[in-house]
Amino acid sequence: MGGTQNSSSRSWEEDIYWTHFQFIRFTQFLQPTHLEQQLALPKTFSDNLKNKLPANVTLKGPSGVVWDIGLTTRDDTIYSTDGWQQFVKDHSLKQNDFLVFKYNGESLFEVLIFHGESFCEKAASYFILERGQAHTGQRGRKAKDTNTSVEEVNTPSNGSVECGLPEKSWEEDIYWTHFQFIHFTQFLRADFEQQLALPKTFSDNLKKKLPENVTLKGPSGVVWNIGLTTRDDIVYFVDGWKRFIKDHSLKQNDFLVFKYNGKSLFEVLIFDGDSFCEKAASYFVGKCGNAQIEQGGRKAKDTNKSVSPEQFLADAVPSQTNGKRTKKRPVNEVTPLQTKRGRRPKAEAALSKLSSSHAEKKIAESFTSSFPYFVKMIKTFNVDGPRILNVPHQFSKAHLPNRKIKIILHNLKGEQWTVNSVPTTRVNTDHTLCGGWVNFVRGNNIKVGDVCIFELIHECELRVRVAEVGKDDSRLEN
Repeated sequence: MGGTQNSSSRSWEEDIYWTHFQFIRFTQFLQPTHLEQQLALPKTFSDNLKNKLPANVTLKGPSGVVWDIGLTTRDDTIYSTDGWQQFVKDHSLKQNDFLVFKYNGESLFEVLIFHGESFCEKAASYFILERGQAHTGQRGRKAKDTNTSVEEVNTPSNGSVECGLPEKSWEEDIYWTHFQFIHFTQFLRADFEQQLALPKTFSDNLKKKLPENVTLKGPSGVVWNIGLTTRDDIVYFVDGWKRFIKDHSLKQNDFLVFKYNGKSLFEVLIFDGDSFCEKAASYFVGKCGNAQIEQGGRKAKDTNKSVSPEQFLADAVPSQTNGKRTKKRPVNEVTPLQTKRGRRPKAEAALSKLSSSHAEKKIAESFTSSFPYFVKMIKTFNVDGPRILNVPHQFSKAHLPNRKIKIILHNLKGEQWTVNSVPTTRVNTDHTLCGGWVNFVRGNNIKVGDVCIFELIHECELRVRVAEVGKDDSRLEN
């Protein structure tokens, strides 16, 4: 069930994760008591969120059908009780199956269901039509949002099964033949440092479709190039795998969940083998070795090694002199920009050009102000995933109090948003904009690659100028 973790012993990554992340994930493995009576949620999850959870929540299965579940707390551990046995029955769960939960911060838990022997998803879980029976039923309620993988299925042209494979159920045939995304899991065994064997069921179904080289995308948005090899009909991650495990400090019994996109990309979630919760630090991994920031599929030139709290939060700006507001030229961030694949070619070209240190310095030097200010180039984690923004170290130290505060952000139209700003656990002089920041991002249509200048116009009030990627920087001018 995982060990106890109190807030005073948390790392700065864990503090941000548990306090400010919108989505929290954890896993649980089904034991006989879970099937017969109730499900105990991981202790770390209970310790961090038991005071925020309502008495009644909703489980949304892979099919989009939802179950109403009652929660109870005993001995500081949260249990799912009322309604849980119906969920178990409807999904034909059995001992050693395991579930991956995604909690939305309010009352909804989305659930993925994996077979305890194959380590792949239970295909039938996507075809539950009603609560009460697996495939047919008269009662139960359907979730309003049913945009699940069921809707990603293309109508099969035939019901054939690939020669040489065990006979599949109709659900498995549709899942493996027509689903856009395939999930599987893997435990890190004793020999995980050399290579990772993909589940045999996954290998049997997809080994002929996989390229020789694929990409692993970690929770931070950083990607690793990985070579594949096949031996005895099993596919293995080999070249580049050692770098991935080193960069994420993986250890034996950690647990990985993979989402394969049908081509060459595997998105990875990383869970601690002791707590059954996500490894918070995996969202803050920088570029190392074979790791790269997504940038049109090219490897970034910058190879900074790892991200400490100071490195992650500190972007140097000149300090204020003589107690007066003077014109300053901040030293802008020079790490390459992150961007999502699929960005239109014009934006990709502009972003690539903008990512050079010369272009970044040019933007910073083109702006002057009578107010203290700092420059940030928007990266993936600013608008997706963690959705936070780190205030430069020297600016935080010089202008922000050493405690949690609320900051008002103004755009040039006079509109304003209130956001939370918290110092990290270990470096209390460094601030991170978190709660409320995503609303500012959405309200101003801020995207990866945009350049933002933050001016301190009053105490705890920042005016933000935004120059969009691919456009001129006239919005940065005074």
